[in-house]
Amino acid sequence: MKYTYPVILTNDGGKVAVQVPDLKGCYTFGDNKEDALAMAKDAIEMYLVSMEDNDEEIPIPTENMKDAIYVAVDTNDWRAENNKKVKRLLKKREKNLHRRKPLFMSCDKWIAKCQNKENKIVDKLNFEGFITLKTKYILDF
Repeated sequence: MKYTYPVILTNDGGKVAVQVPDLKGCYTFGDNKEDALAMAKDAIEMYLVSMEDNDEEIPIPTENMKDAIYVAVDTNDWRAENNKKVKRLLKKREKNLHRRKPLFMSCDKWIAKCQNKENKIVDKLNFEGFITLKTKYILDF
């Protein structure tokens, strides 16, 4: 869906703060005016996508707001762009999955690995019950 919402820009300590009065809690900032407007567009799109996904009522934008800049957004474009990013990320993770080391390791192997890798005397630490149970923990070395 396409929407146009007013935003209020204010200088804030070298940054440009952005407030979207019609969307409660929708704030962002940028390094300069152009950056702030780009950030505002993204923030409004994310806010509205969330509302659409949760079947919430979309607030009606205020017209002719004094000192406001109107930002046009399209939630369908935002969804399409972010779905592409997610798909690329998943493909990348899938390619790298076979290269990963095993995530599960027994306590004995973990202690041996610590002793070998870090030259620490791990067996002097208090592992009461931990070693005897041979519980597997997720570890990533």
